[in-house]
Amino acid sequence: MLVLPRLADPGDRARTVRVALAVCAGLDALVVVGAAVFGPQLAALIGGAQYAGADLPMWRFALVGSLLALVQILLFSRIAHGDRRSAALIWLAVVAEVALVAGGLRWGVGSVVAAAVIATGLLALAGLRSRRGALSAGTTRIVSGPTRAAGRFAGMSFDEVRRDWTLLGERDPLWAVYVAPGTRGGRWDVEEFLALGRSDVAATRSWLAELGRPTSWTRALDFGCGAGRLSQALAEHADSVVGVDVSAPMLATARSLDRSGGRCDFVLNEAPDLRRFADGEFDLVYTALVLQHLPADVVEGYLAEFVRVLAPGGTAVLHCSTSPLWTVKGMIWRFAPARLIGLGQRLFLRYPAPMRMTAMPQRRVVDLIRAAGGSVEAIQSVDDRSTHWRLSTYVITRP
Repeated sequence: MLVLPRLADPGDRARTVRVALAVCAGLDALVVVGAAVFGPQLAALIGGAQYAGADLPMWRFALVGSLLALVQILLFSRIAHGDRRSAALIWLAVVAEVALVAGGLRWGVGSVVAAAVIATGLLALAGLRSRRGALSAGTTRIVSGPTRAAGRFAGMSFDEVRRDWTLLGERDPLWAVYVAPGTRGGRWDVEEFLALGRSDVAATRSWLAELGRPTSWTRALDFGCGAGRLSQALAEHADSVVGVDVSAPMLATARSLDRSGGRCDFVLNEAPDLRRFADGEFDLVYTALVLQHLPADVVEGYLAEFVRVLAPGGTAVLHCSTSPLWTVKGMIWRFAPARLIGLGQRLFLRYPAPMRMTAMPQRRVVDLIRAAGGSVEAIQSVDDRSTHWRLSTYVITRP
């Protein structure tokens, strides 16, 4: 029960399994040694006075129980991994082990233990079978897992998103773009807000330089530009930047804050696609803290569109929310009904409109990008304790 929540986190699962097996094996060793040394006393303690002095092979039963404990961790890891075939094999092995032990009660103790050890070995082999779907992308390991998006506001429509972000843009645009303590109600300092955009772009350029990708561009697309904090930062390294957003009030704020000297063009796009732009129009496509708020089907469509409008040899930097963390707030995102979360945001957090979240598993993002003709060069993932989500940023290229 202690490790199960962490086993559900793809980024932490491998380490959790190793640590859990090591800790469990250490405790198991103590139990088996204790049973070997204090067997008669334990028999009397557990079974009562009638077992006092009985010569029972306690250490052998402790060994079988210890092996089962180790295998249980493997079982949980395969279930959390979503690997149904391995989980089915493990359950069959469990049934076989129970049948062997129960049926072997008429055998000698050695035969029972031998049967249990053999079944446990089969169980371990099933649990440790090679993991399907893991692959490398640059220096980043893409973790296999669910291939369908899991939106916590799965029933939302694109029109609802447009309505909500129009309202957020009217009421508190800078705070809605980047939620931070002490900034609500128009209290974001504009200079700090814009400096945050420059800092984010600087970190991205440093990463791209490490990957051998260009760090200056001819024409860049800032998708979901909001109040333009990233558009203006990108304009310092691009001849022109097109900032696209679904919220007219957000774009009005972006234009009022624009200090790019005419290099930024802010465009309203109320369609769930980018058909207003030509194929290969941009040598950089950039989006951060945007896709996570869109319906899953719309996100999937935009991923294909990003590849389409990207010039051959160009670079896309795309940010998606991968999964809620196993924190208290993360579990609310994971398990609470979507409408209840939205209601709580409005009633208790006093949000002007709900900020919806959609999980996009890494495997799903990679598959969609490849299907559209793009290539995933690298992925960076981080457990964001402020949002209680695991967030992933992808570097995409178009051959």
